[in-house]
Amino acid sequence: MEPTAHRRYLASAALGFALAAVLLPGYVEIFPINVFHPEYAAWAGQLEFAGREARPEPEILVLGDSRAHAAVLPAELGRPARSLAAAGATPLEAHSLFTRYLAHHAPPRLLVVSFTPIHLEFDELFWERTARWKLIPTADALVMFRRAEALADPILGRPDASRLALRWLRLRANLPVDYAAELRAAKLGLRRSRNLGVLEELERTAGQRFYGGADAASEPNNEVGRTRFQPSPLLDFHLREILDLAAERGADVVFASMPMNQSSLDRIDPRYAAGWRAHLARLAAGRPEVVWRPELWSLPDDHFGDGSHVNLRGARAVTRRLAGDLRAAIRISGKSPAASL
Repeated sequence: MEPTAHRRYLASAALGFALAAVLLPGYVEIFPINVFHPEYAAWAGQLEFAGREARPEPEILVLGDSRAHAAVLPAELGRPARSLAAAGATPLEAHSLFTRYLAHHAPPRLLVVSFTPIHLEFDELFWERTARWKLIPTADALVMFRRAEALADPILGRPDASRLALRWLRLRANLPVDYAAELRAAKLGLRRSRNLGVLEELERTAGQRFYGGADAASEPNNEVGRTRFQPSPLLDFHLREILDLAAERGADVVFASMPMNQSSLDRIDPRYAAGWRAHLARLAAGRPEVVWRPELWSLPDDHFGDGSHVNLRGARAVTRRLAGDLRAAIRISGKSPAASL
């Protein structure tokens, strides 16, 4: 290759890399709906709702993870209701989402809080989803990292606030090396249509979404095989913050466990179940205004679309049971007659 041609080739290559370094991060920042997995679209829908006014305002709000997301049918609770549950949510993400909601909405009359036991132990998707998809504000994340360090909780990695902050800010910069897999999978924009469909689905269902589509499921859930319940101090702190914030804003609260399939509950280690009950008993102390339904319970396997999430048959059973818990919350608060639900 002639020297002049060689220089032109190197200049063209350098320009290509430079454009990629600028354009690809900008594309990820401006058009995440085109790039990320449909679970991102479900989160985006919940964040969008939390950040805008709604009429009528929901009287019942649901916070929790994917089991609650699938199991609670807002339209069948008898009052204006909205689910803000989301796949992989732990109290870290739910606390930020609830705070965002309260900045734009009147407090709900009733708040349903529901996390599966394992989501009070781990946040395995924090870096893969919460950080990569920017599901919480950077200011919230930095406070969270300092708290993890103060609590010496390794749930997010080595509890070093500076190290965690640098990892967060690197993902916040949308470097192509960190988002190459998503960009390849999306082919720059082929996920857009499917993701917009997820947003439309959430609008139709008041935030509810199913996961597995089977008529029955017997596979074990993530709690099967665990022998000791080990709550995370950081997750426990944020769960308490959610409950305290609801109390400050005058919302009645129901803490409700979602069911396991019978095949999973039959295999839960009694030591694990006892640890869960003991932890929730400590959490309940001093909160007599909260209706607690933390017991591990089950529905038949034919009420599940996969090993962890109910199908429509299961969701209707859960929603009927939950409606009774909401009536109990109103009786405890004495704000209005139980017949109002």
